[in-house]
Amino acid sequence: MWQWVLGGVALAIVGACCERESARSSYEGRQHRIQEKTRDFQRQLQQQLQRNQAHLKFVESTNLHYQSHLHGVQVRQEIQQLHKQIDTNQTLREDLRGIIKQAFEQKHSSQSRDEKRAIQDNIEQLLEVKQQTQERIGQGYQMLKQLIEQLKDCDGKTRALKMRIRDECGIQGQQWYEKMEARTHQKRLSAH
Repeated sequence: MWQWVLGGVALAIVGACCERESARSSYEGRQHRIQEKTRDFQRQLQQQLQRNQAHLKFVESTNLHYQSHLHGVQVRQEIQQLHKQIDTNQTLREDLRGIIKQAFEQKHSSQSRDEKRAIQDNIEQLLEVKQQTQERIGQGYQMLKQLIEQLKDCDGKTRALKMRIRDECGIQGQQWYEKMEARTHQKRLSAH
């Protein structure tokens, strides 16, 4: 009987060990599934974060490109206005040359000393205005040179940004670049 008791105890111990092993296996299985789900969730979060960062980079880059393009447009408008001002001043300078030439002819043909002195005073005022006009033309050309350099710099940076968007913003950046190039090509065709 005692063997039976020992056999029963041994059987109970083996049963308890099996249950414990079964419970441990079940716990390890659940823990493994939870870890897998956690890794999958973290991987999905990481992928979503990367997509969001890529989209944000695309949006920020295209916005910066648009602002740079607008700055270039503004500089071009300033250049056009400056060209007009220079042209106006050059026309004024040529008109003043003609007026001054006529005044010298009047002075030489005048007989009266007082009249010659009055004409000379007018000539001096006209020469001063002509000199100021010439200085404005010179300043205009200096400003024009600076604006052209600004425009070249702006255009270069805008072009580099456009290439960076194409190369660094994935498919969305490549599609944007292709649309920009198609639009640019269409504008060139329309201009000619």
